[in-house]
Formats: sequence, C-alpha cells, structure tokens
Amino acid sequence: MATAKRPTKKPKAPPDPAATAYYVAFRDRLVAAREAAGLSAASLAELLDIPASNMKQIEGKRLTRFPLHKLERLSLALRLPIEFLVTGKISRRNRADTREAA
Repeated sequence: MATAKRPTKKPKAPPDPAATAYYVAFRDRLVAAREAAGLSAASLAELLDIPASNMKQIEGKRLTRFPLHKLERLSLALRLPIEFLVTGKISRRNRADTREAA
C-alpha cells in the first residue's frame, strides 16, 4: 500500500519591514483615535461587530491585520475619514467635510 506524501511547508518569509512599519502606524492611529473618541476597545469591537478578543489582538503588540471589510464602520464609529485611518493624512477636501460634520 502506497503512502501519500504530505506536501512540505514552505519556510515562512521574513516580514517585510515596510509592511511592518505600516501596520504599527495603523495600530497606533487606531488606538489614539479610539481613545480620543472616548471608546473602550470592547465598545469599539461591539460597534464593528467583531469579538472583543479580535480587537485586543488588532491593538496588541503582535501585528494582526484589521479586517478591511470593517474599515467603513471603523471610519463612522471614530468619525474620521477612511483616508486618515489608512494613511495618517487628511486631504483638504476631507478636512472641510470633517469640519462640516462636526
């Protein structure tokens, strides 16, 4: 009886320094924006309809990617443009929109 060979796992590639820096900056923006909005991590998780444990991982030291399909909800919950959450910058147009919404 022949035994099926298991495929060998590829060695994990080292993390891309640019991607790591981006995720650290995103996490820092997220935490600062959440705190500025007066929300706890658990309450933001509830608004985003994700488990609080996932939010804890996203905000934690081990870089966990934010679910992109929740980005619009995050923007609404924190009252910040998606552009700022993604890039850390606000265009002139979005600055005007943000002031009008306040």
